Amino acid sequence: MKKFKFLPILLGVLFVASMISCTKEGVYNPKKKVQRVYYSVSSAWGSIDKYLGQTWNWDGNKIKSIDHYTSNGNTSYTENFTYDGNRIVRVDDYKNAEYTTYDYDGSHLKTINYYYRNKVERTMVFTYNSGKVSQIQVTYYDAKKGDRHLTSSIIPFFPEKVNKAMSAFAEKADVKGVVTANYQFTWTDNNVTKIIASSEGEMITMTFTYDAKKNPFLGFLCLEMGEDGIDSYYSKNNVTQYMESDINGENYILNYTYQYDGNDFPTMCIESELDDEDNYIYTTYYEYDK
Repeated sequence: MKKFKFLPILLGVLFVASMISCTKEGVYNPKKKVQRVYYSVSSAWGSIDKYLGQTWNWDGNKIKSIDHYTSNGNTSYTENFTYDGNRIVRVDDYKNAEYTTYDYDGSHLKTINYYYRNKVERTMVFTYNSGKVSQIQVTYYDAKKGDRHLTSSIIPFFPEKVNKAMSAFAEKADVKGVVTANYQFTWTDNNVTKIIASSEGEMITMTFTYDAKKNPFLGFLCLEMGEDGIDSYYSKNNVTQYMESDINGENYILNYTYQYDGNDFPTMCIESELDDEDNYIYTTYYEYDK
């Protein structure tokens, strides 16, 4: 089955849509603070036992840094957060010479810029309608270099597999590989239920189904939960199914099931792909403060 993998860039912006009406964007002060995140993987080709993937370091009500680890226990990299008051304005990954900046217009997020070695490579521009995100325009200034590692502060917006797709689109673009993609949002209550993405003559339609439980990551700009940033934690509620369709009618479907604590916060998320011959199951576990 053809896998489009537009999901990360789209789910990565869902947090904006669901938080706009009640809070300032860029402010993340959850009722329950994540302390550690664990992962495990099983499939027909093998498995990876549960391992510590992230440690979240807090300074009072602000997330100060997130340490990321490989499955063999080594430190992979660290995200470092910079604030203007209580708003996140920058995230640095010093090891990989990457950083992301966030600019605001009043209570809304205006632009996101991703830099590699002090050169801007990705820009996102947000448009609003009646206080909710209606469109996001993404410009890839050098799409042909999209297979490079990206820090988790930008993975939800520019994941590696999406960058590879953009590299293919870049073949139709100018010699510098500049590509622009547009994402149009459809709403049901406080959840985004459809996104139509278009770029270089291609079009992808994404649809989302949700439960009624609490999303602990609502409003968090910088988050990588799961491989390639494919996750469902950027809306008021938690996504239970994601479907992606192209103009030829080919579909790609992911299902999500959860376990919750007594306060309806997820303690485990199981991601599985419909009709996946490899029987791929990716599990994420969350530990909160007491």
